[in-house]
Amino acid sequence: MGKGNQISLPEKDVRQLVSLLGKIAILDGDLAAKKRHLMDGLCRLIDADCWAWVLLLPTKPGEKPAPAGFMHGGFSEDRYCDFLEAVEHPDMAHFNERFLGEVYSRQRHTTRLRQQLDPENTFSTSAVYPLWQKADIGPLMLSCYPFPDGCLSFVAMYRKASDALFAEREARIAHILLSEVPWLHAESWPQAKQIKGQMLSPRLRTTLNLLLEGLGRKQIAAHLEIAENTVSGYIKEIYRFYQVQSHAQLMKYFRDGDGGDRLPIG
Repeated sequence: MGKGNQISLPEKDVRQLVSLLGKIAILDGDLAAKKRHLMDGLCRLIDADCWAWVLLLPTKPGEKPAPAGFMHGGFSEDRYCDFLEAVEHPDMAHFNERFLGEVYSRQRHTTRLRQQLDPENTFSTSAVYPLWQKADIGPLMLSCYPFPDGCLSFVAMYRKASDALFAEREARIAHILLSEVPWLHAESWPQAKQIKGQMLSPRLRTTLNLLLEGLGRKQIAAHLEIAENTVSGYIKEIYRFYQVQSHAQLMKYFRDGDGGDRLPIG
């Protein structure tokens, strides 16, 4: 992706991203509702048309991944049927193999755009391509979160066939957002309950939002009606959670992410 690897998110994107995470953290309802709210919100942020989220069971090289749980949003009934027909086409195994192989090899959350997965654009001449056109799907983004037991939390975001490809900015937003909800990847799939992540408390999440808005300790203390020393304690917890040492490093984290949306060098 060349110099694009150095892209950082603007403050507006960071604020919207963190705001959505905060809403998910305090949202009433079951985990499925939280997942749906997260994905619908993410689609608005990156101008995606529809999405699918599936738990894939461990497979051997060359085998087709076996789904154990599935959610989706943004599809009409007819379009969803066309989508399933495209997904089940034998040629899809070839196009998914490279991405899944990278995820298994790296054992880290990874996000890729269609143009990264298929730089030669062989997809457009494949037998499965007409099925994707029938489903009115062209640009796509895949984001995969691996579990230690070999399962994969596999998220796909799509745009209509006539829309522009997703860009690095959209990939950065999606990757950072989906990196921040390990508990949602794991706990909403009964098969992966043993994989648990952490999340900030609502008060810490509010403090994080205010920090990223540019407010200082005194302003945050006044806004939350708490002592400035308490705010300092909250900020230390936030820094510890994100493994940063300063406000600048915190901003860099939310603007740049952890690199899992960028292609490895070499």
